[in-house]
Amino acid sequence: MAKRFIDTDYFKSPFVRSLKGALKGLYTFIICDCNGAGIWVKDLDIASIYTGFKISENDWNIFVKSGKAIDLNDGKFFFPDFIEHQYPKGLQENNPAHRNFIEELRKYELLKGASMGLARPFKGSKVKVKVKVKEVVKVKGSGEKSEVALPFLDNEFKKAWQIWKDYKKDEHKFKYKSDHSEKHALAKLNNLADGDIDTALKIIHTSIANGWKGFFALEVEPTNGDEPSMAEQMMKEMKKYRKKQQHEQGN
Repeated sequence: MAKRFIDTDYFKSPFVRSLKGALKGLYTFIICDCNGAGIWVKDLDIASIYTGFKISENDWNIFVKSGKAIDLNDGKFFFPDFIEHQYPKGLQENNPAHRNFIEELRKYELLKGASMGLARPFKGSKVKVKVKVKEVVKVKGSGEKSEVALPFLDNEFKKAWQIWKDYKKDEHKFKYKSDHSEKHALAKLNNLADGDIDTALKIIHTSIANGWKGFFALEVEPTNGDEPSMAEQMMKEMKKYRKKQQHEQGN
């Protein structure tokens, strides 16, 4: 089940305060029911059933006339405010969970220009929503270099991911043969971590510590005590594996 954010001042905002009870319920329902790109398939009958209020076309037109709902001409409506509040730090192309939403916004020509500002096609105004340019690492394969986007830009994650790849290669004689396979592994890791970098680092460390070949969901939440960084812990684990290998090769 997807989680949605709502501003604590949501009901205090001038627009929401101006709505009658039925439309407050509708607006809240849309926030929960629209997709991750802020696009809602208009269905007032279903909305009326779920909210317990009878919602008419005249009621609905308040959202359209105010610019809160942008008609995409195929039965779908775009809510720019959803994007602004749901992704306060901006949509990020290096986040696998955001990529489909970004592509859908591009499909409807709602993202324009190099700055990736989000255009609000209403009286020429614009909603400033950032879409960060993805950061990539180079992966060798078939004599060529491909781009693989990391889900986190933090240097500690970059180091941890390289340690993971070294561990796979040294301990399991395995390496990602293509950028596609590496992207799949990164997407799985990001999904298991629910987009949280500390959880992702803990998952990598746990997999190495247990000698696992892949990633699995954590049974406990990562702690925030004064412990060595995940990358430092993984470096220690790698040294153990390499020392073990050297010993075995020596025998």
